[in-house]
Amino acid sequence: MTQSTKQNPSRRHHFIPQFLLREWGDGAGDLVCYWPRGDGKVRSKPLSPKSVAYKDWIYETTGFSAEHAQQMEDIYFKLIDDRASNAHRLLVDGRTGEMSHEMMCDWARFIMSIWFRTPGDVKGLKTVINALSDPAVSEAAIGLTVPDDFPEAALNQLQMEAIRRAIDDPERGQVFLSMEWATITSTETRSFLISDWPLDTAKDLPFLGHPKSYITIPISPRQLFIAAPSRAFLLALGDLQEGELERRQNYATVAQARSFVGASNDEEDAFIKQNFGCEKRPSIARSIAEAWNVEI
Repeated sequence: MTQSTKQNPSRRHHFIPQFLLREWGDGAGDLVCYWPRGDGKVRSKPLSPKSVAYKDWIYETTGFSAEHAQQMEDIYFKLIDDRASNAHRLLVDGRTGEMSHEMMCDWARFIMSIWFRTPGDVKGLKTVINALSDPAVSEAAIGLTVPDDFPEAALNQLQMEAIRRAIDDPERGQVFLSMEWATITSTETRSFLISDWPLDTAKDLPFLGHPKSYITIPISPRQLFIAAPSRAFLLALGDLQEGELERRQNYATVAQARSFVGASNDEEDAFIKQNFGCEKRPSIARSIAEAWNVEI
């Protein structure tokens, strides 16, 4: 019997999965990727989905053995993305009504993961947990005193556990599942864009649970997934002026980007370069830090 070769752990940890990025690929599979340079200018280049939206070792659990240190990427996020890709296929095909409850949960979990898996939010959550290693901070924030000799490996494990619990929060997930879901196909010549922060949400409102809260995310250059608070909200989208929905979504996708913007062609070149990263984006990590009076 031939023994299978053990795979090396993943070095590239993708915060936007390849199954989604592939929708923006051209005939060769590449998408046009835009990213900021050190001088503030935005550069563009065709890249494969494998070469976009990743950061080396971002989810590594330091202090663990080599075979377990990448469990967040190789097991946890891989499972989320693999299951979400099946739900994504139905959404792209316009078969939202055929999704089982399990598939809806898979898609909800994936959407929740985007809020916490970007490099900025991972760094923010790690900083919050690190701050709690200071006994004075932990006492003021959570009413417990963390020992001075708290092991670094245990601290890093807590960081990863905080991300998992934030993504798998049952109350937040149930609110998302109870919203009205739909996929809108654009008939405009202007296509949707993708980025490290592709979500659009209601401004100055809780992103879930408010009567006017909504979440949208492009699932292909021509299709937009919407989780709305009501059927009436979805119908109101039909009253928007021609092209307004595409303009709103693309502005949110580009203005809240930090690492990259992806496009299926270079028709939005000037728009992307003008608006890249120009808006402050939501950050739950920042909200937690502010509640605990921790700087991130």
